[in-house]
Amino acid sequence: MKTLKYCPQLNAFTGSITASLLMCQLEYWFNHTNGEAFYKFLEPCQDEHYHIGDSWIEEMGFTKTEFRTAFKHIGKIYKSKTEFLKSKDKFCGKLYLSYYDRIKKLTYYLRNNDEASSLLRNLEDRLPYSLDYTSSTDYTPESCRQTLQTSSASANPQTMHTPHTSEPDYPQILHLFHTICPSLPQVSHMSHKCQKLLASLCDQIKKRGLDVLSTLEQGFKMVEQSDFLCGRGKFHKWRALFSWIIRPDKFFAILEGAYLPFQQPPAQASSPTPYVSPSAPSLTMQQPSSKPPHKFMRMYTHNFDIQELEANESAYLDAHYGPL
Repeated sequence: MKTLKYCPQLNAFTGSITASLLMCQLEYWFNHTNGEAFYKFLEPCQDEHYHIGDSWIEEMGFTKTEFRTAFKHIGKIYKSKTEFLKSKDKFCGKLYLSYYDRIKKLTYYLRNNDEASSLLRNLEDRLPYSLDYTSSTDYTPESCRQTLQTSSASANPQTMHTPHTSEPDYPQILHLFHTICPSLPQVSHMSHKCQKLLASLCDQIKKRGLDVLSTLEQGFKMVEQSDFLCGRGKFHKWRALFSWIIRPDKFFAILEGAYLPFQQPPAQASSPTPYVSPSAPSLTMQQPSSKPPHKFMRMYTHNFDIQELEANESAYLDAHYGPL
């Protein structure tokens, strides 16, 4: 019977249980290849390189959708080898990447060795590996070795390791988050990637001319008010993690009110001026009240000018029947 390693400590970084399981299994295979690339099939196929049991969905017990979703949490996906080679930032801040070789019809997986090793050292988790799996014997084809050498030579160390000019006060921000957002899971350890995300968010807040701490405080308060982000009521199946909230695109969307409480009614737009036919009697429309209408009253009340209507009626009768 095959077993999978699961490290709950990784959830704070990956944001997903399935992604944590996949990360452990990727580390299992990279442990076999000494951190070098390997290829693997997503599902059983007729390819000559495939062996029974040698696919992700057989090994992990995931569906194809579950695997792809899990990998997107921790890896960068390239649709072709050409797209991968042209990319300047190969991993885009992720721990792994995959690219599809259209000529060989194989999907290769690469590891961001510096980032992954740093994260695992910080977690103090050596990820013990099971040795009862089988896979393709050709872990490191020559073409993949050349690809690794090309990507290493083209990388710019100054770009990859440039420190931030003013590093955020991580403990203070975490304390602020824990105090304002008691509905969400607390962060016991801030990974290196999480620190980079937070530093990037703080830089963008400063570029907008805003105070970092007060802006973060405002954002955390809006998070706590959101039923969706806090998993309250019918939204109980998911809660936002700290690493998700501090993604710059998500955080500024929160500030813009994209995740406001669902029970809060939207602001009423100003009603357009109703169209009145020229041949209809003169009338005025009463504007809707701020209170909701009675359940039997679905239309606006019409306020007719009674004196004008009576004068029009008298004129009509005089014209057709003479004075009464």
